[in-house]
Amino acid sequence: MIFDWDGVVVDSTPLHALSWQRMAEQRGTRLPEGLRIGSLGVKTEYVVSDVLGWATDPEEVARLTQEKEALYRRLARERGQPSRPGLRRLLEGLTARGIPCAIGSSALRRNIEECIDALAFRPFFRVIVTGDEVLDGKPAPDIFLEVARRIEREPNECVVFEDSPAGISAAQAAGMRVIALLTTNSAAALLKADRQIHTFEDLGGSDPLAWFEPVPV
Repeated sequence: MIFDWDGVVVDSTPLHALSWQRMAEQRGTRLPEGLRIGSLGVKTEYVVSDVLGWATDPEEVARLTQEKEALYRRLARERGQPSRPGLRRLLEGLTARGIPCAIGSSALRRNIEECIDALAFRPFFRVIVTGDEVLDGKPAPDIFLEVARRIEREPNECVVFEDSPAGISAAQAAGMRVIALLTTNSAAALLKADRQIHTFEDLGGSDPLAWFEPVPV
C-alpha cells in the first residue's frame, strides 16, 4: 500500500499555499489568479521553472526551491500539520495484517522527516521515496516504481492513495491501481482513478486491497 504525502497523509495544502504566496510577495509579484499549486502534485522545481516561470537557470531553480521549502518547513513547525482523519486506524489495520506500507511523494525528504515523527507515523512506513531521489517526478512513474522495488512487490500488487491528476497518472503508468482521496481536487479532476473516497473514514475498516484483483501483467 503506497501513500502520497501532501494532501493524503497530512493536510499540508494550506501551508504550501501560504509559503508560495509569501515567496511571490518577496519577489514583488503575485501568483496567477486561480492557480492552486497544491493541487498539481508535481516537484517544486517544476513549479518554479515551468508553472510560474520564475527561473530557468538550474542553479537559480534549485535556490528558489530550497528557499520555498525552508519557508514551508518553518510554517509547519510553527503551526503543525494534522494527519488525515481515519488514516491512523487504516495504518494500524494494515500493519497488523503484515501489509507493507510506503510513502511515494514529490515532496522533499526533509519535509517528510520533520513531520513523520511528530505524528508518530514512522513505524507504519517501511519505505519512503521522495521527489529528490528520482530523476523524473510525477506524472512519470519513477517514484512508485522505486517504492515497489524497495518493498519487494510487483507493481501490479500495489495500490496507491493519491490526491492529484499527476499522481494518478504516475501510479497508473507504473501499472498500479489508484484510490483518489478527494481532499485537494474535485471528483471530476480525478476521474481516472480506479476508486474515489472523501476521507479514509469512508473505508470503515475495510481492506482496500480487497477492492481489486492484481493488474494483469
